[in-house]
Amino acid sequence: MLWERFEGWARETPAAEAVVDGEVRLSYGELATRAAAFGQWLCERYGLGEGSVIAAALQNGWEYPVCFAAANRIGAVFLPVNPQWRPLELAWLAEKLGVQAALVNPATALEWKGVLPEDKVLQIEEGEAAQALRGNAARGDSAPPKSARRALLLATSGSTGQPKIVPRTNANLLAGASSVGEELGVRAGDRVLAAVPFHHANGFSNCLLMPLLSGGTCVAVRRALPGVVADCARKERVRLINVSPILYNLLADQELAPEWMESVEICISTGAHLPAALGRVWRQRFGVPIRQLYGSSETGTICIQSQDGEAQPGEVGPPLKPVSLRILSPEGVPLAEGASGEVAVRGPALMSGYVDEPSLNAACFVDGHFRTGDSGRILPGGSLALDGRLTRWINLGGVKVDPVEVENALYELPEVACCRVMESENGQGWKVLSALIQPRAAAAVTRKQVVEHCRGRLAEYKIPRVIEFVAAMPGDAAGKQPKEWRIP
Repeated sequence: MLWERFEGWARETPAAEAVVDGEVRLSYGELATRAAAFGQWLCERYGLGEGSVIAAALQNGWEYPVCFAAANRIGAVFLPVNPQWRPLELAWLAEKLGVQAALVNPATALEWKGVLPEDKVLQIEEGEAAQALRGNAARGDSAPPKSARRALLLATSGSTGQPKIVPRTNANLLAGASSVGEELGVRAGDRVLAAVPFHHANGFSNCLLMPLLSGGTCVAVRRALPGVVADCARKERVRLINVSPILYNLLADQELAPEWMESVEICISTGAHLPAALGRVWRQRFGVPIRQLYGSSETGTICIQSQDGEAQPGEVGPPLKPVSLRILSPEGVPLAEGASGEVAVRGPALMSGYVDEPSLNAACFVDGHFRTGDSGRILPGGSLALDGRLTRWINLGGVKVDPVEVENALYELPEVACCRVMESENGQGWKVLSALIQPRAAAAVTRKQVVEHCRGRLAEYKIPRVIEFVAAMPGDAAGKQPKEWRIP
């Protein structure tokens, strides 16, 4: 049980800092006390417990680890939710998974209105829930920690326009976070800057869980802006930074005093490809290499780049010790070193299969190895090099978007006859979402109308930034004329 790890550190080093969030500083003892009180309150006030699904639509902050630890202690299943999701997205998720309560703050409470009964949307910054979260609720100490087959559910991109649900057990989470901590040499007392959103698999496992399971400090950053990140790293003397290539690029462009990096020994890049030129500039300026981390919601972390030497194009490092890595042909046959094919992995952090997706699960697993959908090859020496994706998912600086989901939303506009969502680049060379739209005959539709329509149905990052109206849809990359992809 993960709760037992938290409680163990609370007994061993009760005064050591577990979470830092601005002026709020929680010791391991306080984290355990607050989580136990909040869990007890959830049990007694709402009847939540073993197997209950509890959603959390929250920004990074001290409340997140307390809420998760509370849910884990009572055997509930924790469901991190992107705070940008809209009511239609949330309603689908709540119905599919049988969500019994949602933990929200003022920024996300309105989106949950009507999705769950009002008394099941728990505002954690005010009233009774806020008191319980701060450890002020009356509780007994007799309830022992419970075990749960599932500890966490993650919503990840799907190929049908709806997210897929990834279940993670206590054992999966413990193995994944522990292997990363061991690989990076994270020790008790180390401070890890947590700017990656906790609803992301990487943010939850490697920025929240990994330092807490190692006896370190999770330094939460609520606003992932360059100045905020640099100031926090300097003030809190963090040893490890884990952010996206876009944020590294913004930090490199800032006129920041080099002192902000004095305590930083490890820089990890996740979520998207790290440009080689950015890696060189960063190392020359700060003397610390940026190491690419490769993984997924389904598998946990797979590889971490070595800190020695410059990586080859696409290289993401050797697999972590507990991970078995294969390169497969389209037929699922393992290929020899150097051959390009689909990356497949097996390890203790790997999920057992998507929730309620038997056909997909049968296709995704070969001899216990999960087919990631990424194309890659094994380099001499054992490192993995990635060549690209085998599916249509679009990676926008670490946030993955299923274009089918966006296309389905566009097709709800009666004026749209045909559409195609794809990636393009802005003037700075970063990927953005673009849409080609063929209006119906004699129909008038504007960019403003499309954006407002999408804004009511999709998270902000899923809204196309480039919208082009065409008289006829051009052929796709394979030279085929697309049909209407409308969902019946």
